[in-house]
Amino acid sequence: MYILDRLTSRMRGTRPKPHAFESKNPPYKRSQGFTLIELMVGITLLAILMVGFVPVFAQGLAQSSSARFKSVATNIAREKIEQIRQLDYREIQEYKGAPYDAGDPDDPKNLSKRFGDSVTIVERDMTFTIDYDVDEEFVDQAIKSVQVTVTWTAPPAPMSPAVLKTMVAQQYLGPRAASLVISPESADTEAPGGTPFPMLAVNGVNTTVKYYLAESDWFMAYDSLTLPLTSPNDIKLLTYFADDAGGQLERLVLDNTYLHNSTTASPPIVVEDIWFEYSFDARDIPDGYWDFKVVMLNTFDEPGNTWTRRVRVEKGPPEPPTNFVATAVTDVVVSLSWTPGAERDRVRYVLERVETDEDRQPLAGHDWEKVSVDPTLSGSLPTNTLPPNTSAFTDMGSLDPDIPPCGSAPDAPRYYLYRVYGVDTGERFATDMAPMAFVELPPATSILPIQVPDVRNILVDNAKVQLNDIGLGWSATEDVDDSVAEGTVLAQSPTPGTWVPAGTIVNLTVAIPAEPEAVPFTVTIKKDDNPGQTIVVVDLSYTPYFSGTLKKNDPVTVSLINGNYSIRENIPTGPWVKDFTVNGGPITVTIP
Repeated sequence: MYILDRLTSRMRGTRPKPHAFESKNPPYKRSQGFTLIELMVGITLLAILMVGFVPVFAQGLAQSSSARFKSVATNIAREKIEQIRQLDYREIQEYKGAPYDAGDPDDPKNLSKRFGDSVTIVERDMTFTIDYDVDEEFVDQAIKSVQVTVTWTAPPAPMSPAVLKTMVAQQYLGPRAASLVISPESADTEAPGGTPFPMLAVNGVNTTVKYYLAESDWFMAYDSLTLPLTSPNDIKLLTYFADDAGGQLERLVLDNTYLHNSTTASPPIVVEDIWFEYSFDARDIPDGYWDFKVVMLNTFDEPGNTWTRRVRVEKGPPEPPTNFVATAVTDVVVSLSWTPGAERDRVRYVLERVETDEDRQPLAGHDWEKVSVDPTLSGSLPTNTLPPNTSAFTDMGSLDPDIPPCGSAPDAPRYYLYRVYGVDTGERFATDMAPMAFVELPPATSILPIQVPDVRNILVDNAKVQLNDIGLGWSATEDVDDSVAEGTVLAQSPTPGTWVPAGTIVNLTVAIPAEPEAVPFTVTIKKDDNPGQTIVVVDLSYTPYFSGTLKKNDPVTVSLINGNYSIRENIPTGPWVKDFTVNGGPITVTIP
């Protein structure tokens, strides 16, 4: 207590109280400061406090690192679950080990042998262990429950393992597959941190696909597996690439000429494997992530299990857009349009312009600059860039103040060169390959452009008023559509939002109802005198509706829809006898 009292008093700048063993009137004045013992006590107290805080920070860092590993482990488990779902339930098996000792641990059909029991992420220098558990509790219902558990060992201590479970039922009529092999392939090193999805070769080496039939369904390929094998049955292989939006590319249907088989190398010589095999050039596939889907079809085109493999294609910067056109709408408005490339990893478009002379050479002091893009259009993208699927844009300048693009007063045109290029997920782009479009803006005038309003889905009379009020004309064409009210505007050209000169005619497509179905009415034709007469009933185009002999007291009846008709003698173009009209009801026509 004595030492603590002195230490506290020194820190406060006060004189400590004298203790029993200390003289109240010291013979000399002590110098200010801490003694060695006081310093040691202070350091000890500080160390005691730090011991309580350090583990908290260390634990926080450990949990953050473990969470990142848990995320990677979960993605690995998802991939394995997806692969297992492609199997028929009869092919799903795994050695249980003690105390069950069920099955053969070295059986290549075990899930751990088919899909591997570990995955190494080189970029993270981490190895993840995969355990499979097949529960046959519902086997009497042709259903198996499969659990995939992914664990890892590395400092810091691991969190709980990633565990995913799925149910697989027998449901396929077509041939089922045992495995899908794609070669060559390499690790996806383009994505930050890497992914478990392979990259296809784009160096000119063809990609080979081998799709192995499940042994339980070999009989669908051959009626007899006795060697030598006879001609294969009419089974087919369907393959295609699907993007995340549901689009498909390279859809192929391969017949049984692509079917292969192999036999064992040593007696007894029997069939060892049956598979479909073909090759393709991955350079024909646009850049991006794809789901490569493969399925076999039986003789009746009924599918087996669909095997899905997530792959990536990366050939470099996005393809240059095509059909790039720049059109001067007015002296301050340029309309631009293009056809986007086919790549799926494009994240934005960049549109640039530079003012030039009439020979398309940039003016002195002028260089390429991005066009101004409304922030609401760019969204979360970098400033003055366009969404990745944009195919048209209107660049609007000003005369006062002078903001490009615009003409010059009083009679000098101005020239601009535009270019557009895409940027992908790896921030790759190629301005040297960007298409360019040249445009000449007319001399400045006082006439301002007009933006075409959206008059679709309103009545045509209201649309006409809107267009006339802002200085635009209109024309109308009719189209049968019973799904909306008569007179509703179905479509318009130019499209809404287009900038056009005053007086431009906007063509409106207007809905009209379908013509009502024609209802026939009974027409009775009779004769006044006795002699029989051969008559023909025709319409104005001489199409005959009745031909026969008419006698007195023996009238004939004809079913005719509304319209004008004529009775002729003997033939459709024979001598005229009488005209009549059908108009909403039955009539009787009497001839002499």
